[in-house]
Amino acid sequence: MMQTQAAADPDNLAAAVRTMLHAGRPAAARPLLAALTRLRPNADGIALLESGLAEAEGRIPEAIAVLNAALAAVPADAALLKRRAGLSHQAGDTVAALRDAAEAVIAAPADPSAKALLGLLLIETGDAVGARACLAEAIEAEPDNASFRLGFAEAATRTGDAASAAAALDDGIRRTPMRPDLREAAIRLALRRGDPATAERLAEAARQAGLADATVLRLLGRAVAAQGRASDSMAALGEALKLDPQDALLRHMAAAAGMLPAPDRAPPSAVRALFELNVTKGENEVIAAGDRVPGLVRAAVLAGTVFPKDSRLGPVLDLGCGGGLLAVALSDLPLGPFVGVDLSPAMLAAAGQWKVYDELVEADLLSFVAEEQRLFPLILAANVLCWFGSLDAVVTAIAARLAPGGRLIFSLEAMRSERPDGRGWELGPEGRYTHTAAACERAARAARIRVAQLAPEILSTGKGPPVPGLIAVLVRSDDAG
Repeated sequence: MMQTQAAADPDNLAAAVRTMLHAGRPAAARPLLAALTRLRPNADGIALLESGLAEAEGRIPEAIAVLNAALAAVPADAALLKRRAGLSHQAGDTVAALRDAAEAVIAAPADPSAKALLGLLLIETGDAVGARACLAEAIEAEPDNASFRLGFAEAATRTGDAASAAAALDDGIRRTPMRPDLREAAIRLALRRGDPATAERLAEAARQAGLADATVLRLLGRAVAAQGRASDSMAALGEALKLDPQDALLRHMAAAAGMLPAPDRAPPSAVRALFELNVTKGENEVIAAGDRVPGLVRAAVLAGTVFPKDSRLGPVLDLGCGGGLLAVALSDLPLGPFVGVDLSPAMLAAAGQWKVYDELVEADLLSFVAEEQRLFPLILAANVLCWFGSLDAVVTAIAARLAPGGRLIFSLEAMRSERPDGRGWELGPEGRYTHTAAACERAARAARIRVAQLAPEILSTGKGPPVPGLIAVLVRSDDAG
């Protein structure tokens, strides 16, 4: 009898529902929630459990509707507001999510999770300064919360304060040494900052702590490779491959190290993962780092473009737009609307902050041009064809989207010498491909478009030796069908 009464106790039922939902067992949670509702239909927390069940079953609109009804009765309930913010974010309604998160902070100003939620949403909307402030307050209240520290590190890095980001992660590792995500974030940040020695130290510390998974070992391989230690890099990559032999990025980096055959192109998932090692940089920071490609492409645009009178030339397709600096470099010209395409959601979010693009699309380059129906008088591909080996197929696919008379302008990293087998490309140690001028000319012939310019240039004068490259301008004939 006592067991039956305990099982029917509302608090026990609520705890059991939460346990089942946390374990991913919504079918088991459903009858328990029904029993709880019969026992205490107006109990605090019922709406949270009902919305949690609907979410677990993939019924996001119904989950939001449950919270809408509950909030109509208690509009300042922080827990309900936080849950609805999370669901709205899942549904793609960032504006609603941000509004609810802000109202949750107002309703419960001492709640660190509300501040952290608001901070994470502010990162997505481009307000890194506001995000940093929210997450700093959350960390002050809960200094051992690793998730808060990860968010703060991202926000601080986006504001250009990588030192504070690194300090927050280091303190988090000291407080919660068995959190592998903190260690990985610290290693990635060191690589972003161009400090491979620190990245190696952090990776080795993770290994000593028993937290060196395939990702840590891959990052270790990058760190030692950046210090010129090819054999150590291959050893780390070999260890990582044993742990996760199917990881696309890991296999690509192993191919770049000469351990596996080089594929014809970098797998899109590998490129996306490599992008995530970088953060959006401000225009001045990129210029200071010696990236000359935006300026070189701008010069190529100005050299041959006939701009219409009293209107703009467009639409302009920016393939592999990254953080959007190419469109920024062209934003004073009568061009547009700009359509940016990139694999990385983080890069697209960064590009959106410039307020230059009329449309941003998360997609693989080849998939986009295969499905897109519009024709473009100007297509740009800066620092993106370095992820392809053979250029023939990709240039042909892009050329199909050129309007008659349209121009395709792109950059390539140049091969320093011809291969004995005559192949016009090779995979370099950083995971990018280099090409010969002859490879570009062959690709233009395959696509049936004309080479108007193929100029050798130095693409970067930043850290390390100058990067030799090519700026190509290909033109589709005016009568092309």
